[in-house]
Amino acid sequence: MIRKERTKGRIRYQEGSIVIIGGNFVNKGAQLLLDTTLDLLSCYYPYMEKYIVDSFPIRVRKSYGKHRVLQIPYIYNFCCILFDSDISRDIKIKILIRSIKFFMKRIVALRLILDIKNIFYLLRVKKEVVLVIDISGYGYKIKGNDHDIMNFIQLSFGKLFKKSTYVFFPQSFGPFDVRGENPIVKQIQKHLSRSVVFARETTSLETLRSLGIEAIFWPDICLLYSFKSKDDVISLSRCYFPQNKSVIVIPNMRLYDYYPSEIVDSFYKSLLKGLIALEIPTILLMHSLDDAPIFLRLKAEFSDHNRFLFPFDKDLTPNEIETIIKSYGAVVVSGRYHGLVVSLRNHIPSIATGWAHKYEDLFELLGIGNFAFDITVPGICEQILNRVKCLYYSPHSRKELVTSLHERIKRLKEKFPLSEFISYISNKTGGIYS
Repeated sequence: MIRKERTKGRIRYQEGSIVIIGGNFVNKGAQLLLDTTLDLLSCYYPYMEKYIVDSFPIRVRKSYGKHRVLQIPYIYNFCCILFDSDISRDIKIKILIRSIKFFMKRIVALRLILDIKNIFYLLRVKKEVVLVIDISGYGYKIKGNDHDIMNFIQLSFGKLFKKSTYVFFPQSFGPFDVRGENPIVKQIQKHLSRSVVFARETTSLETLRSLGIEAIFWPDICLLYSFKSKDDVISLSRCYFPQNKSVIVIPNMRLYDYYPSEIVDSFYKSLLKGLIALEIPTILLMHSLDDAPIFLRLKAEFSDHNRFLFPFDKDLTPNEIETIIKSYGAVVVSGRYHGLVVSLRNHIPSIATGWAHKYEDLFELLGIGNFAFDITVPGICEQILNRVKCLYYSPHSRKELVTSLHERIKRLKEKFPLSEFISYISNKTGGIYS
């Protein structure tokens, strides 16, 4: 598909289309990345057609705003795994069984005929794609499970668009915790080696380089580039929270994937009880629909404490989440990575309760490494409550941290300007963005 762009009195023709992979719609962090990426690309190449790949469609979408959505056929993923000669029979059977279990309900919901229809549409679009941008985040990793379905779905995209330039926008990679030679690691290594790869953490950068993959360090684009929408910002007049006087707690269901449920439950209950005891107004914020189970449990557990605890259970857009954080947050305690990114970008003191290196590396980048906590450490809840108490009730401590965040992010924007980011991709992709 050919688009034309008028620049300084002359017309420049742009041939081909762009595909964005990894912008799934359920997780608000992924949606924020998608919105930011689309906004960024629209600034530089407004006339090129942009397609979005939804690899886990819950419902059929024909468009996302003014951009088309490509539903990846489940049959395609199955065939990629079934006929992959590098995968051993034992692992292949495990993966196929897991794939069938994982997708069975959605295959029935979307109907097989629609899946076949998607294949023909995808093959037609594939011919015009010249650039693929991957924003999938924490996709490529192997830790204790060398047949992770996410790896195969990611690799299937690489095979589908193997003739197009493939660029990984800043994201996390690894760990690749495997023994001996592993065919999946080899495939990941081969795919990344022929791509332009930006890593958003030093740990990811070191992991990639240990596999012989050339990568460039670049912070998360959501930290450096603020996407704004005029259509879905929440009305503050409808809310009853104290302005800039609340601690915002953002739970994350993913913690249950990494820690025993009793540890996660105990942590959040102790945290909320402690904040209520300190008489600090607290907003319990549901960041993504994924987090509804833990959010609803905590909401029910603390339903009698509505003097200090305000559950915000509306399904919010990324811009609405940012509006709440900016308007009401004095301190943010978040298990969601992009909840932290939004808070820190707005210079709000934040505390991380994550499980992966991306949390620690983000905080180290901003000079606040001692604000990232591991919830499995004994007595950690008391440490977090003491930190919150100090930031909330000590104006000097809070002002000092806010000033530090402001200066750090300002320096990062100067060191990693978006124009240089786009220019670097242009050089690597043979002028797609020139």
